Amino acid sequence: MKILQIHNRTRSVFGGEQTVIDTIDSVLARNGHVTATLTRSSEGSDKNVLTKIKIAVSGVYNFHAYEEMLQLLRSDKPDIVHVHGVYPNLSPSILAACRAERVPVVF
Repeated sequence: MKILQIHNRTRSVFGGEQTVIDTIDSVLARNGHVTATLTRSSEGSDKNVLTKIKIAVSGVYNFHAYEEMLQLLRSDKPDIVHVHGVYPNLSPSILAACRAERVPVVF
């Protein structure tokens, strides 16, 4: 099975989300699954007011992320998408792309 993991990396040094993703990835690979990860980082997103406004608006629906996700789904053809987080850089638009391509999502 091909599994695409989606992750928005935050600045927090206390979170364990990256460890969880790496662990899931290795367990899936050991069990014969093919995995890929789409990661975005929110590092530097608080640099200035304009960047903060842009991220706030695109967090509602990010057209760029939607198009990127569509292309990724069409090229990689995953069987399922495992979403760990969509904010602030991806938005729920990636879920709309999965629905458009009829790829099931685990969130």
